[in-house]
Amino acid sequence: MKMAITYDKNRKPVGKQIHSLTERNGKLYVTISDIGLKNAELEVVSIRNGILTIVEKHKNSIYKYLLHTEESDIMKSMQPALELN
Repeated sequence: MKMAITYDKNRKPVGKQIHSLTERNGKLYVTISDIGLKNAELEVVSIRNGILTIVEKHKNSIYKYLLHTEESDIMKSMQPALELN
């Protein structure tokens, strides 16, 4: 398992943003930059409890990613620490 977290100069985590949201053939796709993926467009599999599950399909492989939104329990628990500075 790998975590892709970047930090600002004050060592606070920098959040990633969804740049576009597209619906095609009944499936939802998002574009997220700055996370080093091979494909720019990722398929949304689910969103539950503030956790966005997306997949990247590349050749014969499928990669699954879990992105925590500000509504996820882990991000809510980090909020007090992020507000210290």
